[in-house]
Amino acid sequence: SPVICIAFHPGGKIFVTGSHDNTARLWDAGERREIAKLQGHIDWVTSVAFSPEGSTLVTADWDGKIILWDLQEGRLRSQLSGHGGIVGALAFSPDERSLASASDDRSVRIWRAGDDPLSLASPLLATIPAHPDQVISVTFSPDGTLLATGGADRTVRIWRTLDRTLLQTLSGHGGAVECLAFSPAGDVLAVGSRGRSLRLWAVRGWRLLHTIDGHGGAVECLAFSPDGSLIASGAADHVTRIWQVADGALRRMLAGHNGPVAGVSFCPSGARVATLGEDDRLLIWDVADGMEVAALRPLSGRVTGLAFSPDGDWLAVGGGDGAATIYNLYEATAPLSQHIDHRGAVGSLAFAEDGARLITAAGDRSVRAYRLSSAECVILLQTHGSAQGATIAPGGRLLASSDGENTVQIWQLGERGGQFWRVLRGLRSRPRLLCFSPRADLLAVALDDGTMQIWRLEALAAEQVGPQVTIAGIAGRVRSIAFRNDGSILATGSDSGQVQLWRTGDGALHTLLAGSGPAVVGLAFAPDGRSLAGGDADGQLRIWAVPGTSRGKFGSRRRESEQTTGIIGHAGAVEHLAYNPTGDLLASGASDGTVRLWRITVG
Repeated sequence: SPVICIAFHPGGKIFVTGSHDNTARLWDAGERREIAKLQGHIDWVTSVAFSPEGSTLVTADWDGKIILWDLQEGRLRSQLSGHGGIVGALAFSPDERSLASASDDRSVRIWRAGDDPLSLASPLLATIPAHPDQVISVTFSPDGTLLATGGADRTVRIWRTLDRTLLQTLSGHGGAVECLAFSPAGDVLAVGSRGRSLRLWAVRGWRLLHTIDGHGGAVECLAFSPDGSLIASGAADHVTRIWQVADGALRRMLAGHNGPVAGVSFCPSGARVATLGEDDRLLIWDVADGMEVAALRPLSGRVTGLAFSPDGDWLAVGGGDGAATIYNLYEATAPLSQHIDHRGAVGSLAFAEDGARLITAAGDRSVRAYRLSSAECVILLQTHGSAQGATIAPGGRLLASSDGENTVQIWQLGERGGQFWRVLRGLRSRPRLLCFSPRADLLAVALDDGTMQIWRLEALAAEQVGPQVTIAGIAGRVRSIAFRNDGSILATGSDSGQVQLWRTGDGALHTLLAGSGPAVVGLAFAPDGRSLAGGDADGQLRIWAVPGTSRGKFGSRRRESEQTTGIIGHAGAVEHLAYNPTGDLLASGASDGTVRLWRITVG
């Protein structure tokens, strides 16, 4: 059932979600599995919060009912009622003696939380007519002396908790105030609004420190790092951003969700941040590195190819709708062009060696060249055999395609046209996948019978017959292949979930990468050959350290490699991967039409 709200336990090991199915669920954050389902509401659970010590959980619903749960004993402790509208926000005081609830009925109610409310004549301590419109957010200061409330009237109001006196009204926000957070030291108040901005206020004197614009949608949630130096803001644009509190500078972009970000929290050490989206996915991010830096505008169809320009400034994206789009990575949200329009899915694309042209091959059996400087588009070939399995060599000088039979045709591509060059005959079964090596001196052909053939183009030029190497023993049907940059190693990904590395010189198995599970449908080696990225059918991206490459060369054979990173960032199969020339940026494209860019630490 769709998630409405989230809260992380102070210890960071569990979190709670509230959903449309009238339940709250506790989850193990490490294993991402459900550990308890709390039932007691008769309407949507709209807000959840843990007490500072983590022993009590409070949940509230659409009907205005509030329930306190004793987590140590695993039971419903008490119920609170009195609001005349949706309770959209909850907050415990630092000493856990009070609970604040914010509602659409324009009020904030303060409840006694330290004792069992059922043992008292009235658990309600006070009702504050907080705003002239619905109250959306509420939070206590770390020392408990202040209460901040945010409303649909676009203001934040600061109250003294001792006597509920209004001390200050902060205005000027561009929309309803969705979320509030005090820094751990209590000296800064962060305000997120539907106006797509984040404002940081100095508590002393209530001076505006920074107005931070950068989100493409309402700011839905906030969290300070434990040391107070960073603040994370999640938004309706599906992106979480991490900002430096001192100067308001952007530190990180985490763009892995396919829906608004509903919750965000730093782990106790501050090294990682967790985000939960309305896509019901929890993502754990490393704050220091391995972060996602951009999410390009989704395509109207699946992503069918990716290619970086030789200088790394441009990224070309092929689409299932027949369009090839070129992005300037310095302005990644705005495409340079979408004028390379085929009548079938773009099956392969590559930049010319000088980076001046993009060459594309598509399901309409044509090959086109697009010049970036003039937008001139030239048809190099009207037909190149079957639409299945076409691939362009790096540098754009060669094209290989299968004709649907047991042959592969190779074409030479020039500035203004192309011509047939060679044909690979006598294949034992139908070709499924084709892949050129980075130097365009080798061609790998995956066959339906489960074998892989490696052809040397030098031998083809000399009209030698037959492949130079045949690889057998691949675990499962091959779904993806990739060469190491020097051509010495070929990686295969299969339906079994395994990735195998093969020596291209003799076809022997070099390394079996650990792992089983979803089919591995995309592969790419880093430029230095020290790591391999793989995408699976479930939308997960993995990066493995390749054994024996600490000096750029393979050492002795090992059975397994170490998976260094695992990231969930797509809602569809990650079928295409590409590193930029320096290896510090990885692009991933998926069947859900999204392309994401990930910052990679090199060295």
